[in-house]
Amino acid sequence: MEALIDSGVPRGSRVAGVVLTLVALVAAVLGAPPGAAAEPVQPPETEIDTPLRTDGERIRDAAGRDVILRGISVIDKREPFYPDVGPEDFRRIRDLGLNHIRLGISWEGIMPEQGRIDQGYLDAVRNIVRGAGREGLLVILDMHQDLFGGPRGNGAPDWAYRPGWCPHLELAEPTGAWAANYASPEINCAVTRFWRSEELQAYYSDAWKAMAGAVADEANVIGYDLMNEPWQGYIPPVLFERQYLYPSQARWLEAIREVDPEAIGFVEPNVLKSLTVVSPPPAGLLPDNSVYSPHLYGPWDFTSESELLQETRRLADVNFGYSAKEASGAGVPLWLGEWGVFTTAPGAADYATHVYDMVDDALAGTAIWEYGDSAYGPFDTSTWEPTPLYESVLRAYPQAVPGTLREINYDPRTRGLDVAWSGGDGGVVSLRAPAGRYPEGVSLRGSSDWLWDAQRGVVTARVPPGDGELALRPAGS
Repeated sequence: MEALIDSGVPRGSRVAGVVLTLVALVAAVLGAPPGAAAEPVQPPETEIDTPLRTDGERIRDAAGRDVILRGISVIDKREPFYPDVGPEDFRRIRDLGLNHIRLGISWEGIMPEQGRIDQGYLDAVRNIVRGAGREGLLVILDMHQDLFGGPRGNGAPDWAYRPGWCPHLELAEPTGAWAANYASPEINCAVTRFWRSEELQAYYSDAWKAMAGAVADEANVIGYDLMNEPWQGYIPPVLFERQYLYPSQARWLEAIREVDPEAIGFVEPNVLKSLTVVSPPPAGLLPDNSVYSPHLYGPWDFTSESELLQETRRLADVNFGYSAKEASGAGVPLWLGEWGVFTTAPGAADYATHVYDMVDDALAGTAIWEYGDSAYGPFDTSTWEPTPLYESVLRAYPQAVPGTLREINYDPRTRGLDVAWSGGDGGVVSLRAPAGRYPEGVSLRGSSDWLWDAQRGVVTARVPPGDGELALRPAGS
């Protein structure tokens, strides 16, 4: 089934490389900061050379380097179903040391009427993608939904929300948890019908194909998060994952690859997995060139005052450890596509630091929830002052390394970063070292040929072939 489009949707493969060639020019004009080598290596044309691809359990850039994706969700579930963000927002994200955004899009925005693509919506999303690219940010597009759609959720357009005769049972208001409405018969019937309907599945694929076609030529688009937090409805677990969830995501990705052949698919498990409920592992069920993208939430997500908060957080370790084993068993990279904690919760900053430590230990990527959410994010959006989570997000990490990473160790007390890798043909290592964390500059051991671009918060260092190590420290330490 092909959707009708108001006007032509662009097609074609994207060119390699995010346009960041000005990095080298800025460095040459401004000179090296204190602590850098006298004749620093010129940075590569890009910090991360696109397109990206998966190679077993690693994500690699066009130069073959092992890539770490660290970012933040940028999502607005309200009409017009895309976030109102611009250069200042992207610079703010960039200054946090992040290298990508998980940009929320909506089936309802793409296809507000059955079979009709809204070209204006595609253009608006493409403009956001381009704005992010101008500030050096990569983009993963996320088809976002919660509670599927209809009057109580978001994502699916009204014409696709078909609960039939099933009544609504209001559970969110008396419990204070919006997710409680996942137990409503109305929502479960609508979700079940979606998974079992070839017609609705085809329209969903058409929406993805149109959106991918609109951005496929944008060099900073690196992949597609195929459905946010998919829910099983009345389909039993195991049957849902094996016969509906993973096969559906593979079909959607196949449709995307008709217009963007190099696309990485970010594949999410059942949303129950996000809540520390064990789900069937994805081994043998994920398409080629895909990334396993679970979320991490738990009982602490429902209140900021619970005395059990610290105890329940141990479940996060269990959940994340299981996710890492699932990804390894499936032979794919791990990207923790969403996680969060109330900024007002006791020990919120320590918990956020702990999550980043776990992600580093697993050599995985992640995107925290969410740029425009003051309750969860690193900024109070009424003033754009930092929340308690800001300092936890602002940390150094490797974003592109020749060979294969085997250690990432960041110490928030000393601000020291140790990175080790094995193999590789040598070349350029790119480290994120945000200037807000290193106002006095940086020093680097392990390479005599390096440069710190304070404006972008990036250290580039040339390294020889084979195994290697780098140690980043604040200047003078």
